[in-house]
Amino acid sequence: KKPGVAFDMVKDIQDAASKFPKRDELVFFSGWILFESGQIENANPFLKNYLKQNPSGEFAGEARSLLQGLTFKKAVAPKTKAPKDMAWVPSGSFTMGSNNNGLDEAPEHDVFLDAFFIDVYEVSAKDFAEYLNTAKTPKVFYLANKFGTLFYNGRYQTRSGLESLPINNVSWAGANSYCRFIGKRLPTEAEWEKAARGTDKRIFPWGNSSPTPERARYFQSWMNNTAHRVMVPVSDLPDGKSPFGLHNMAGNVKEWVDDWYDREYYVDSSEYKNPKGPIGGEFKVLRGGSWRDLGGFVYSSFRNNSDRATRMDDYGFRCAQSVTAEKSKQKLTLRKNKPLAHDRYFHNISQNGL
Repeated sequence: KKPGVAFDMVKDIQDAASKFPKRDELVFFSGWILFESGQIENANPFLKNYLKQNPSGEFAGEARSLLQGLTFKKAVAPKTKAPKDMAWVPSGSFTMGSNNNGLDEAPEHDVFLDAFFIDVYEVSAKDFAEYLNTAKTPKVFYLANKFGTLFYNGRYQTRSGLESLPINNVSWAGANSYCRFIGKRLPTEAEWEKAARGTDKRIFPWGNSSPTPERARYFQSWMNNTAHRVMVPVSDLPDGKSPFGLHNMAGNVKEWVDDWYDREYYVDSSEYKNPKGPIGGEFKVLRGGSWRDLGGFVYSSFRNNSDRATRMDDYGFRCAQSVTAEKSKQKLTLRKNKPLAHDRYFHNISQNGL
């Protein structure tokens, strides 16, 4: 019933399946394990794939029963209530990285994450100004120049009409300090990517089609007549929302995450369950691309990095929060008290081996 344990079990089964490609029942057991651990979306493709490979197989009947259960479970399972202006991202695995882009995005790999909350919107200039006026080292956190959405006049204030734009010119330390101050934290790099692209391997938050001005703020030039309006308000561009309802996960401002940057971090398969990033480094990771980037740099697996003290006019952030306790999952199907097909199977292999 523990999702993390289930993830390890499925990984072991998939390793076995690569060695025994004709044992299609291994595909079924991957789906069954994910179903029993409550990972609805991840169980579905395994069960369907098994039926496609062997529609009259030993486990076909149970696979169909489980798929019916998945439909029912989706309809009635209660969702964890998220705090105001945050989205709940359930526990489970997703595909992180890409084999088709930068070397630091490879290899594409499955990552398991516990459930978490993440802000629906980037932190606004208004909210960050309120915090900055309480901070002991505001000049470390924010660069007050003409490009910033805030200005300093004895106190930090938003420029007229820019209250709902994202904060920019903010350092990693400023982003981290703000999130901690309000009882949250920066998302990990893996959390950020799952919140951006969901579990279906999509390239962008909205899907696989190319960016458009209705979906993302990108490829803008700072001009006297536009100035800060190269950015859009944090709640704009609903057509570009991620599967979890997050706005502006592509473009607008690059977003600091908690992790140190390591170009080869994805190679380490021991970091595929709740990864927190390297224990140290020279640069911190930024995600999402920004208003000044080309459309080819705002896809969800793109990794950027910078010195944590850097305060650029296209650097911003959003916060996340851990889910400290999840409600127990309700059992949704009743079964007769008899051995199931998988019980017989595991008994047989324990006696006879693969």
